[in-house]
Amino acid sequence: MVNRRPTTKGLTKPLTKRELTLFAVYLLGGGQRAIDTEDVAVKAAELLPGAFAWRKYPDQINLELVRSVLKDSKKPQFGQLLHGTGAEGWRLSDAGVRWAVQTQKEMRVGHTVTAGSTDPWAGSSDARRADREVRRAKSGQAWEQWKGGSEITAKAALQLFRIDDYTDEKMRDIKIARLRALVTEDQDATRFVEAAAKIALGGVSNEHQS
Repeated sequence: MVNRRPTTKGLTKPLTKRELTLFAVYLLGGGQRAIDTEDVAVKAAELLPGAFAWRKYPDQINLELVRSVLKDSKKPQFGQLLHGTGAEGWRLSDAGVRWAVQTQKEMRVGHTVTAGSTDPWAGSSDARRADREVRRAKSGQAWEQWKGGSEITAKAALQLFRIDDYTDEKMRDIKIARLRALVTEDQDATRFVEAAAKIALGGVSNEHQS
């Protein structure tokens, strides 16, 4: 008799189907670029085999179910954790990146889930890009202000994220999410980007470097 119940593979805490797809997007680099539905489905199946399987064909992934769950993550009632469509691919919103980073910390997963491809930094090009963005973030006016204990100005924060008057709300969120996802390996840069994001979104920076 075939066992059709999903089994965990490397997960240290239970995830709902929606959380599972979001985490798969993150592990595939969805904080920086759009990820295809099929890639999300395969990664989710690696993390939790059987979660999206057909009832009659347990070895096959139900792509329509994966796509439907991804679409739900765009809705306000689910926190608008995702941007995209089946045609253009899926990428995490800024809220989605924050959720995924926290979830990864809680689960203590990364290179250990499956070899080679489950880390958002997998691949030398992503690693180089992350290093480059950390250097860029630390070379601007916003970093100097934050490092010196001053309030980050709105102008400096917007320059950090490359947001201008032509950047719409969705693209602003994507730009902030992209930088946030790229600096997660640097604790100082992570705190700095968090403070700058609040300013860019109209908040008040109270997380100055001590």
